[in-house]
Amino acid sequence: ASKDQVDQMLSRITIKEKEQLETVRFYTNLYRSFAPRPVISDADGRWCDPQERIQQLPKGQSIRSGESWNTFWNINPLALLSYPELFKADINALKYFYLTNGWLPRGCFSGEYTAVMIANHGVSVLSAGLQAGLLDKTDTWALDAAVKGQTTPAKMHAGGGRVGNEDLSSYMKYGYVPFKKGHDSNTLEYAYDDWCVSQLAAAFGEKEIAKKFYKRGQNWKNVFDRETGFTRPRNADGSWVTPFTPFGTGKYTESNAWQYTWFVPQNVPQLVEMMGRERFVKRLSDGLAKSAKSEFNATGDNFQIYPINHGNQPAMQVSWMFNDSQTPWLTQKWTRAILENYYGNAPADGYPGDEDQGQMSAWFVLASIGLFQIDGGARVNPVYEIGSPRHEETKIRVCNGKIFTIRAANASAKNAYIQSAKLNGKTLNRCWLKRSEVQSGGLLELELGPKPNKHWAVGKRTENHPFTHNKM
Repeated sequence: ASKDQVDQMLSRITIKEKEQLETVRFYTNLYRSFAPRPVISDADGRWCDPQERIQQLPKGQSIRSGESWNTFWNINPLALLSYPELFKADINALKYFYLTNGWLPRGCFSGEYTAVMIANHGVSVLSAGLQAGLLDKTDTWALDAAVKGQTTPAKMHAGGGRVGNEDLSSYMKYGYVPFKKGHDSNTLEYAYDDWCVSQLAAAFGEKEIAKKFYKRGQNWKNVFDRETGFTRPRNADGSWVTPFTPFGTGKYTESNAWQYTWFVPQNVPQLVEMMGRERFVKRLSDGLAKSAKSEFNATGDNFQIYPINHGNQPAMQVSWMFNDSQTPWLTQKWTRAILENYYGNAPADGYPGDEDQGQMSAWFVLASIGLFQIDGGARVNPVYEIGSPRHEETKIRVCNGKIFTIRAANASAKNAYIQSAKLNGKTLNRCWLKRSEVQSGGLLELELGPKPNKHWAVGKRTENHPFTHNKM
């Protein structure tokens, strides 16, 4: 029965691939994407809450254990693509922890609140779930929980563990987390979560809440230094911390200022504008090229000395960001470079970084398919970035049971660049798809080649792109 269940889950995404090792690599990663998170509720729906009380879930529902630090770049979008029951189990963890014990969990392991990692990224899960229809307008608890998590300072919980955001008081006071008053990176993390609350509120029709948190979602600008083009630690009096190096100044969670500069999932086009497009493209290209020499991985304390560390969460989105700088061929180049050179097909080199609940595996699957969500699907009217599929054909059974097919003519290790595209038979000259276009089923046809087509999909994001629809 277990084997049949695994086969059924794996078969939701099928690939046409000539190379046997590529088939093995794809399905190994797909399996690992959903295997590490255990269900913590019993078969009859009972579960033990943080205060050791037996709770009862409605019939047919379950709760998965895990934490949500930056899962919006891998596990979440993959689940929302084809595995809604897994995403729903993650929502249930947030829902029932909140309803029974008053707080969204940063992480929930064996029914306990944990202080693992940082930020309140469960709000991203809630917003993405609402946009995808896994929550509805009666689930007002979701907005209540999200607002509480972003406005109430951290504390110990009666059932054990800590809840809330550790640096929230200083963040709300200054509009950023000042130097030596917490993690400098939390300004970026909290601003993204604030923006997620704005999208959640907008979908609920709560305009005033949406406006408030959309404004707070711009707080990342308070630590962006236009002169250096980096996010930078800032003192409580507003002055920049000096001297400054993006590889050592400040306290950045498992990372550095160089990597966290790109942590603006909610509005990459604005980051491009503030940094300057030429500097954005050159700096990110140079950083990826330098990091490629270390095979995109730095373990232990070395994560601080590299521009890009694909082996850990804070910078897993960067190779996709060129789509927003009018250079989509560089997204194709670098996502493929990571796919081909970082991920192996044996125990020693399959996952040379922090697999962490299947996150690296899920990134591999999304990159192999050629679809990615930089903001985790949390915005009203979500989109997918288009990359370079690794396989000649991929058939995806999406959440409503329809089939979305991606055909990539000439797909191979060498042919990484999109030459042309069609969506349902019509010429496509943009490097993104609406989620609704994917969930409706259909056919995306791509022609790949060994050299970049620098004329395909190079236009700026226009007013019909959802990025521009959430200004509040």
